[in-house]
Amino acid sequence: MNITRIAITSALLVAVATGCKREEPKPSEPLPPPTPQTAPQPAPPSAASPGMSSSDPSRSAGQTIDDATVTAKVKAALLQAPDVKGTDINVDTVNGTVTLKGSVETQAQSDRAASIAKGIAGVNDVQNTLTVKGATK
Repeated sequence: MNITRIAITSALLVAVATGCKREEPKPSEPLPPPTPQTAPQPAPPSAASPGMSSSDPSRSAGQTIDDATVTAKVKAALLQAPDVKGTDINVDTVNGTVTLKGSVETQAQSDRAASIAKGIAGVNDVQNTLTVKGATK
């Protein structure tokens, strides 16, 4: 038998032996009464604002998942569009309102990105904050 096997076997025997020293309560000693467990109460939801981030604790998990799904659908549609450079566009969704951020080459690309976003199921509104490269304000 090699040294490693002996060491592992010894360690297991020690672990088993020390685990067997469990003390049971004596029959004459009454068990303490169980402590009632109460579930923590969620904080009341606050009024949602359009600028609220998707990590806001007042939003339900369902809302966050729905918004994440909408964001993913919009981003996928922008990446598939040949007339829009979707990699330059950041998409954020809060309560069904999609915000497009980033920069594009032309106003036509900005308008097309907003149009694509509006066509996605679950989108209630689109805030187009895209900037056109080289355009003066």
